Amino acid sequence: MPADAAVRSVWFFCTLALASAADLRRHLIPNTFCILTAVAGLIAISPARFVGQILGPLAALPFLGVAMIFPDRAGGGDIKFVASVGFVLGLLPTLWGGILGLSLAIGYAAARACIEKHCAATPTPIGEIAIPLAPFLSIGFAIFYVLEVMT
Repeated sequence: MPADAAVRSVWFFCTLALASAADLRRHLIPNTFCILTAVAGLIAISPARFVGQILGPLAALPFLGVAMIFPDRAGGGDIKFVASVGFVLGLLPTLWGGILGLSLAIGYAAARACIEKHCAATPTPIGEIAIPLAPFLSIGFAIFYVLEVMT
């Protein structure tokens, strides 16, 4: 792996981790982490991937649609985070990573609701469980980043 690709990988994974930690702690993804994630797309940019990287932020459109329909479900930070990752991964890997990450988040919410139903005196209904999306999305994005690098 060339040095610039290694720097890009480390940069990308660190920004995913920082955004996840911030979202876990405050349920907020600061703009700084979105910008830093997008910068990873500028490291080791190649003409062969340029068009895909430019179209990548379009992967945030489904998140924007959900936020417009259900304003309390997805925030602006999630939308900007997906768009910035799209600039790194490209359109299709970002969409697939988002699908995987959201599937993990749904699984977490279902497991938590099930555990609370059996263990808590007043369980939280599954529709009211607040889930920080960045950690789950980051797992999906990281998996598809590795798959992209391997091919």
